[in-house]
Amino acid sequence: MNIRLLRTVFLILLVVLISFFETNSIWVEEVYYLKIYPKISAVLRSIFGWVPFSIGDALYLFFIFSIIISVVIFIKNIIEKKYNTYAFLNVAQRILNIVLLIFICFKLLWGLNYSRLGISHQLNFKQEKYCKEDVIALIKKLTNDANFYRKQIKDTALPTIKFDEVVKETKATYAIAAKQFPYLKIHRFSLKENLFSKAGNYLGYTGYYNPFTGEAQVRTDIPSILTPAIACHEVAHQLGYASEDEANFIAYLITNTSKNIYFRYSITLELLDYSYRFLLLKHLEDFNLNNYKYTKFELDDCADTQVKKDRKAIKEFFKQNKKELANMSSAAYDQFLKLNKEKLGVETYTHVVEMVLSYEQSKSTNSK
Repeated sequence: MNIRLLRTVFLILLVVLISFFETNSIWVEEVYYLKIYPKISAVLRSIFGWVPFSIGDALYLFFIFSIIISVVIFIKNIIEKKYNTYAFLNVAQRILNIVLLIFICFKLLWGLNYSRLGISHQLNFKQEKYCKEDVIALIKKLTNDANFYRKQIKDTALPTIKFDEVVKETKATYAIAAKQFPYLKIHRFSLKENLFSKAGNYLGYTGYYNPFTGEAQVRTDIPSILTPAIACHEVAHQLGYASEDEANFIAYLITNTSKNIYFRYSITLELLDYSYRFLLLKHLEDFNLNNYKYTKFELDDCADTQVKKDRKAIKEFFKQNKKELANMSSAAYDQFLKLNKEKLGVETYTHVVEMVLSYEQSKSTNSK
């Protein structure tokens, strides 16, 4: 057995062991999340966090170019008939080893967090399913909150906030929140501008967490009022909350701890959008789309004129900038989430609404 084959067998065994380990959420929570991941993430951010630009973006760009060059060389060798059956098998084995190595690195550096018990375990509440009326009540509350926050912002146009301030305030907000929720304490902070923000129009993202460098990334070409919510979401990923609904919930959880009105408004707007989408899903379950349109019209009427203008401006921005490729990218990400135990795929984002309702219900019950 040659060394390359031994390497492949070893990598496959590692994948099997990792896959077995992540079947037990208690192991992942108590061993990986509490003991191993904090050290890994601290090391990654010590190495890459101090660099003023996104190393992760540069790494992905290098990887893409490497693939393109490798494919060109491969095709060239085929045309020149330099490959025989043995050479093809060697190439296939190399590709398999690379895929296995990427999978192992992804899981060990961050991906195992998908199998955690999560924030509901830490806060000791169970996620329940709720009816349309509960969601409608939440939308009304969020609308009132948005109205209140918007009145404190003087901008008549869509509010703007500089990215440097977003970085500073995100760090400060998490520091305040950690006093009440110790597991939200950030030991090393890394939040950066996405180098290729325009690519988000094609790939369908507004921010992302790079598990290989430990950097949280935020697009800066989008309406800046969105960046506080996105920043808080991506930093939640940085802390080990891999699930999209959990990352959104963390952003909601720290809303009231922020002293920055832009942050409160940004996060409230985002959750309001998810709540409307969740309400639509609830109506679709009843096959009653007309009723949804009527309900939405009534709820929209509760919003102040300026809040309506802001939401419309945000919607128009994404409508004008979204590219066809974004639909394909969204479908690919949907499959990625499902492979990582997110059964609902991209719809997981909207299920933060169930988490919020469950959490508020548990607080209400415990206070009695």
